[in-house]
Amino acid sequence: MKKFTLIISAIVITVASFAFVIENEKSFSAASAIFSEEPVLPGTPYAYSDITVPQSLEAPPNGGWGSVDPVTIDDAIASITDDGATLGRVLFYDEKLSASNDISCGSCHNQSFSFAEELQFSEGVSEATTRNSMHLNDIMWFSPNTMFWDAKQINLKESILLPLQNENETGVTDVDAMLHELSQTTYYPELFEKAFGDATVTEERVVSAIEQFLKSINSFNSKFDKVLEGEATFNTIEEEGRELFEQECVFCHPSSLGQLGIDFGFFPIVFDNGLDEVDEDPGMGEWMGDPQFNGHFKPPTLRNIQFTGPYMHDGRFNTLREVMDFYSDDVAPTEWGMIPEGGFDFTDHEKDALVAFLKTMSDQNVLLHPKWSDPFPESTDTHTPSIEGVKMFPNPMYEHSLINIDSWDGESINLSVVSMNGQVVFTDQFQSNQYVLGRNNLAAGNYVVRLQSDKGTKTLKLSVQ
Repeated sequence: MKKFTLIISAIVITVASFAFVIENEKSFSAASAIFSEEPVLPGTPYAYSDITVPQSLEAPPNGGWGSVDPVTIDDAIASITDDGATLGRVLFYDEKLSASNDISCGSCHNQSFSFAEELQFSEGVSEATTRNSMHLNDIMWFSPNTMFWDAKQINLKESILLPLQNENETGVTDVDAMLHELSQTTYYPELFEKAFGDATVTEERVVSAIEQFLKSINSFNSKFDKVLEGEATFNTIEEEGRELFEQECVFCHPSSLGQLGIDFGFFPIVFDNGLDEVDEDPGMGEWMGDPQFNGHFKPPTLRNIQFTGPYMHDGRFNTLREVMDFYSDDVAPTEWGMIPEGGFDFTDHEKDALVAFLKTMSDQNVLLHPKWSDPFPESTDTHTPSIEGVKMFPNPMYEHSLINIDSWDGESINLSVVSMNGQVVFTDQFQSNQYVLGRNNLAAGNYVVRLQSDKGTKTLKLSVQ
């Protein structure tokens, strides 16, 4: 009997060990899946550097719209290579550039919305952002020294680097670890070699490649451009909107691109947009330390504005018509006097005309062309549903991280922490919408946190400092 008991015990231990190995293999598969997905790219790179800027946009101004020096155009286009922009496209959409491994640049800048987002505020690593995601089309022609809503950044490279290092936007605090992670993939060494001559992955090269990709995004196939080139004509209501726009709107939006290289000197392309005093975002006044610039923000480009709602820096307006209503009737008094007190008092027809004119600046090519699309294929695993509404913060972890599950409705959840080599280092089970994951003697480095319940699974990347 004793011998039989020992045999049974051995079988139980063996089965338990086998189950642990299976679970370990599953966890390792989950860990590997995060880092093994490869982009699908064409054999010959897309022609990112083949950009023809309409002559009507060149200086000297043509009909009051053009303002770009042809030399500036040539230099800007020459800074783009097809291989460099291809690498930038992959990096732009790669979630490995975030600490949680579930956020990319493309998460908040969606091609379907002209590289803006349909949400009022974007979801960050630990909380929502405080400003609406600004669209990125035609960013190569933004006025110099005025990047972001508050114009705080002076160039595109700094504007790319800042979100990559922001604790809430991507959560990357250890850039060297992120660069090492990229270098260990099967695809980046070749992409970096094609773009820069060798496979070395550096922060400078990452930023340069993303910059080239962003600079290639242009909307020069709009009806507005065709009209200026003499290939089309505005209809009656569009022409009425154009005339009204030139009368009332060009001071803050002085060109078809919205600041096509124009520099006002004292006015740094940032204006009081007439929003009410309830708004707590001081805008430009915050970094300048000057309250007279509170509520001053950069007017965005109006190209593809049809697709980029919600509007304003805080995303308070859902439609262009709501924006017209505001500037017609609800403008708060402005210190700089650029908007008539109370608003422009547009008629309904004038509002419709302005919206119709703005829509002529739309180019759906930006929304549809595959060269600007996400190169990573969607997961083929349609049999395993995902646990929705999961967030883990702070990430990177120092002492502990809090896991929130918004969709939790009483089910039991299994948790496992897996190292990058597939070793299960911690497991637990809980039944709550929150879980405090302590450091539990985890060494500094990257881990996979796997949640599993009757609803499905959720896999997150955790960086431990």
